[in-house]
Formats: sequence, C-alpha cells, structure tokens
Amino acid sequence: MKNSDTLVSVLVRRVRQARPLHASLCAVGVIAATTALAQHSDPAQHDNHERPSLRPEQPIYVLHGEGSGNYPGFGYSIANLGDADGDGVPDIVVGEPYELAFFGGKVKVYSGRTGAPLLPPITQPGTQLLGFSVAGISDVDGDGHADILVGDPMFSAPAPSYKGQAFVFSGSNGALLFHVTGDTVADEFGYSVAGVGDIDGDGVPDWAVGATQDSDSSNGSGFVRLFSGATSAVIRTYITKGFHKRFGQSLVNVGDINGDGVPDLLIGCSKGNFVQMRSGATGAVLWQKSGPSLPFSGLGWCVANAGDWDGDGVPDLVIGDPGASMVQIRRATDGALLTEIDGPTNVFFGGAVAGLGDVDHDGYGDVAIGAKWMPGGASATGAAWIYSGHTHMTIASYTGMYGDYLGFALAAVGDLDGDGILDLAIGATQDNNGGPGFVAVFSGAR
Repeated sequence: MKNSDTLVSVLVRRVRQARPLHASLCAVGVIAATTALAQHSDPAQHDNHERPSLRPEQPIYVLHGEGSGNYPGFGYSIANLGDADGDGVPDIVVGEPYELAFFGGKVKVYSGRTGAPLLPPITQPGTQLLGFSVAGISDVDGDGHADILVGDPMFSAPAPSYKGQAFVFSGSNGALLFHVTGDTVADEFGYSVAGVGDIDGDGVPDWAVGATQDSDSSNGSGFVRLFSGATSAVIRTYITKGFHKRFGQSLVNVGDINGDGVPDLLIGCSKGNFVQMRSGATGAVLWQKSGPSLPFSGLGWCVANAGDWDGDGVPDLVIGDPGASMVQIRRATDGALLTEIDGPTNVFFGGAVAGLGDVDHDGYGDVAIGAKWMPGGASATGAAWIYSGHTHMTIASYTGMYGDYLGFALAAVGDLDGDGILDLAIGATQDNNGGPGFVAVFSGAR
C-alpha cells in the first residue's frame, strides 16, 4: 500500500443485486488489519434481495495526519487541486485546521499519482483554523501549475474577532499569492471557498469566499464575495435577505448553466434552508429552492456537482441536508427536484457529498454521501455510500472504526489511477477517537 504507515484494509460491500439504502447500512469497514472486523447486522435480515458478496478492496493509498487531540483534524476538508506537479494527474489538497491546537492549522498537498507529499505543510502566522476549507482554483499566477485557495473563518488577530480570512497559495511551491479578510467582527469569512472559473473574462480563473454571518449588515445573513484571480480585486459580492441565514455555508462552481458564456455559482444557505443559483455574469438570482419544512432541516449544508444524474444530458447537483437526514438531487438549469435520498436519522447523513460521474458505466451520474456519526451514539465510526443515479440504490458502502468520524469530508479527486473514472477521497478526522485523522482514497470504478 502506498504512503501508509499502518496497514489499512477496507472491505467494500459490492452489490450483485442493488439494494435500498436502508438495507446497506451494515456495510463495510475501514479497519486496521490487526483488528477484528466489528460485528454488523446481516443485511439479509432487512430485505429479500440476494445477499451481496464481500470483497476486499485496498484503497489506492491512505494519507495520514500528525499529532493527536480531541478536535477533528486531518481530513476536515479535502479537494481536487488539479495538476500541481505537472505529471498530468490531478493532485489532492487536505486541510488540517486543528493541528496546532486551535491556533494555527495546516494545509497539505499530495501527489494524486502516488500519495506522496508534494510540498512541506503550508502554515501562516496569525491563523486560527487554516485549512477549515480548501479548494483548487486552477493556475492564477501563470506558472502552469494549479493553485490553492484556503479559508480560515475564525481568524481574530488583530481584532475584531472571527472576521475570518482566506489565502491563495502557489501549488508549485506553497508561496503566498493573495490574502483577503472579512469586513468586521464574526463574519466567519472563509467558512467556504471555491474556484469559480473565469468570471471577468480576463483569461485567469477567479475564486469565491463565503462569510456565513456578515455581521456588519443589519441582519447578519452572510455573503459570498468573488475575487479576481489575477489581482484579488473584488468582482462582486452576493448577499441575501433574512436574519442569520448562514448564506455562503457552501459553494460550488456549476459551469455555465444559462448559456451566457460565464460560469455560474450555487450557494448554500443552511440556516435559511435553501440553495440559490447566482449568475456569474451579473449576480442575478437564477433560481432558489428550499428544503423540507422540518424542525432541523438545513438544505445547503454542502453542495456539489452530480454529473448527469438522470441521463437527460443536463448537469445536475447534489445537495446535503443533514438536519433532515436527507440529500436532494436537483437539475442545475432550473433547480427542479429529481430525487430525494433519505438516510438514517441522527447520524449527520448528508453532511458531506460528492459527485463522481458515471462510476458503474450505466450512463448515469453517481454520487457519494457521508454520515460522520454513523451508526449513532458514542461510537461515531462514520460511514459513506456511493449511490447510483440509474437504480437509486447503493453501489458501495464504507464504514470506519470506533471514533473515526469517517465520511466527515468527501471529494471527487479526479482520475488518479488512469481507468477513466473519478476517484473518491473520504476523510476520517479523528482516527480512532482522538487520533490525527486520515484520508482514504478509493478507485471510483465499480
């Protein structure tokens, strides 16, 4: 196994005949090879489908954090960086915001091909939770290598506290390219970050940062700010109405959905319980959709591109609502609801999502969903599933060991093994209840 200090064995429950999600929760574990497999209930007791086979599957590699502590650490955030080292394979960036005991944080960059570190850990003086959010933003400095966008929403020094900040670092050498901050106290600027493509038409990719509080406004609803990739000048700021909505909780570049030649942006507003599609060219609201009217529903906690979920040739979106234990699939062009995926309750199902494209070669896009508290209670092993866009059934399932919080973060990290299918990175931020955390990278091919 590549780049792994301890042997990690993974069993993936591969489905001969697809089964409903509720019947696959006894899935498979990411387990230490020297540890006995945890007891799981027999899936045959839950449905009448043929019992699936178990087949050992090693990850492509496992990335490990360092240190220890009671806060979630390595694998808190994960992103496809793009090709930073020029070998033609996408590389991976991982955030470790609690590595320096709540006053610091680190960002680490790894070769997608081998899992080896490409750079020394990236740190910055005066940060508090560096790596809380990470994104690849393509090449903004013109050196031919993908660059890195990083958020630190708890930045407090100098005052005011928690106004937040974001950085752009060179993907080739880790050098600081740009630094921007929130406006005032408790903005939480940097809670989310995203590369947004070329918004201003200068040929350089631009980037966006979410501030979930916007405390200098009258309602604290949050804002999203677009920056020039060439200069870091502000292109536009998106705001919304309503009190403490956490607008900007999540962001994703959805490409050009309205045909004007400019990429558009989906914004999650979890406390407002809605997602909003904004025009990249004008900032206009293209559509807005709300989650269910349930006590803890928070649609937009996380968002991702889902590929073509329903096979109609139109791109779709996957949107998490862990408060309602649910994930929605919506059409990108108009927000039409295509599917709701209900999961187990009280395990943060839908707290992380990723679109993988068509991993099983059936012509439909597939998605990954995480539940970091699975199976509930104090164990918090965590779990993740790959879910079929064609059958609406689980294709594969993963679970951690006690206290791993597996599924805390998910990312489609590109085709690392050369099989033409996007691969999946799964973050486990605790690594056996207080460990440094790890990221397991699996082949997406089913």
